[in-house]
Amino acid sequence: MTNLFITKLKTLSTITILITAFSESLIAGVILNNASDSDYTDLASEYDSVAELIADGMQGSAVKISDNWAITAAHLVEGKRNVNLSFDGKTTYNATDIIVHDNWAGDSTEGFDIALLKFDAGLGNFSAASLWDDGSVIGSVGTNVGFGKTGDGSSGANGSAGTKRAGNNVIDFVGTDIRAGLDPASMSFTTWAENILIQDFDNPEDQDSNFAGHSLWGISSDRSSSAEAIALEYLIASGDSGGGLFVDGNLVAINSFVASKSLGSSDSKYSDIAASTGLDRHKDWIYSTTGISPEAVVPEPSSFALLGLGLAGIAFWRQRRV
Repeated sequence: MTNLFITKLKTLSTITILITAFSESLIAGVILNNASDSDYTDLASEYDSVAELIADGMQGSAVKISDNWAITAAHLVEGKRNVNLSFDGKTTYNATDIIVHDNWAGDSTEGFDIALLKFDAGLGNFSAASLWDDGSVIGSVGTNVGFGKTGDGSSGANGSAGTKRAGNNVIDFVGTDIRAGLDPASMSFTTWAENILIQDFDNPEDQDSNFAGHSLWGISSDRSSSAEAIALEYLIASGDSGGGLFVDGNLVAINSFVASKSLGSSDSKYSDIAASTGLDRHKDWIYSTTGISPEAVVPEPSSFALLGLGLAGIAFWRQRRV
């Protein structure tokens, strides 16, 4: 069986910091080879709720969910003092309260990599995203939106961050479908949380190298998925953390990390995978903390309607927070 490796990464201004051992990385998005970048930026313009986030100099993304609240990744804002958002690159909104999920313990694979941001002065007239409330999204086409680095599937995320992009990718698996590592004590496979939603970056010119459908690459279930690239295929990258994964215009998950089956850092190349923290299990916490009513907001327009070895054991995936 091919080993799969995990890393973590954070983007601090223009400096990338790699954290070794069972680590993760922060990630805008990488597009298909020879695709037009303007198609991805045009799609992103439909998602008014997604903002660029700056937390004590660290760049990421966030999603507005009401007039006074936004949601992002916990690993971006934990322990930070100054967190602000900008939806249009002009007006800045400063968070007055940062609420990290109580069960967040620093490991994005456990499914609690989310935090709420409160803005007493409001978040302007930008649209607010509604949460998905229509069952399983496995097999659905999701749209990831964020402000991370860019590049193409062959070179990976080697461009600058700070431009909002969006792209499409099938939601192939959940975290419990992944053989994430090996527990040396029990010699059993470890997995990620069930609410981690997995998308792979399919190479349209080499389907045999794609992750979906290949049990050799660490799939522990019989779940099948297409290995074919779709229109505007895309994978999140550094700076996309905290951005949104949408289905039919509704917010399904928050972008969290990327992982690779290859030794070395995960840089969002073809056959790498993206992992997002599904919000379905956290809706009660979100609604009770914010006071938002599930009926308070309407969905964004759907783009389709409009058109290592660690101390705990062996890690098979090289993982990277985005």
